[in-house]
Amino acid sequence: MLRFFYRSFTFLLIILLLAIGGCSKKDLVQVPDLRGIPLEEAKQLARSKGLKVFVSEYGFFPSVAKGYVVTQTPFPNTNVKQTRTIALQISNGPALLKMPNLVGMEFGKASDLITKMNLYFKEILEDPNPKDSNGKDFKDIGIGYIVKQSPDTGSEIISGSGIWITVYKPGLPTVPNLIESTLEDAKSMILSSGYLVGTIVFKPSKSHARGVVTVQEPIPNSPAQIGTIINLTVNEKP
Repeated sequence: MLRFFYRSFTFLLIILLLAIGGCSKKDLVQVPDLRGIPLEEAKQLARSKGLKVFVSEYGFFPSVAKGYVVTQTPFPNTNVKQTRTIALQISNGPALLKMPNLVGMEFGKASDLITKMNLYFKEILEDPNPKDSNGKDFKDIGIGYIVKQSPDTGSEIISGSGIWITVYKPGLPTVPNLIESTLEDAKSMILSSGYLVGTIVFKPSKSHARGVVTVQEPIPNSPAQIGTIINLTVNEKP
């Protein structure tokens, strides 16, 4: 008897649960996708589904226009009960920032600063002979330090924008022109310029005076670091 009662109770319970489940499905609606549309339009669309909306947060988003929906909870296409409230995050548009002063700052530190501000370097130029705003040479500035920037310090700039900078990078000195110089003069010019005398080859040449340099490596006026070895070819021994 007890077993029969238990089976009957279980069967009725299953029927009741199925009935409740069937009723609840009729009350469910699919959450519409409200992202990327204006707030008022999102409210109207939600109401048409029997849903409510609540603005849970405002934030700055460079890629989303002011007053438009950024995210929503529950997610689109989720089945929920009618009268459910949908939480929305709304964009205030891009944030306006004050351009910091980067001139005189080392490139690495400047890069860290603008990254934290959600900015980036759009173009990086190099200048071997930078001038300040008064047209005078920069003094005591290290290699890789910023000497110019755009926009100017204090200007308003939109978050996510790119900026332009110029950094100090000195050019290499140039090798002196030793062609037609005597061997002794060529040696003196090499050493006084901070370079080193390399191999000297004596080779006859009818188009040059005796004892002068006819060929040099590196070639005349080419950029080369201090300490570079310069090899010479001379027209016969003097």
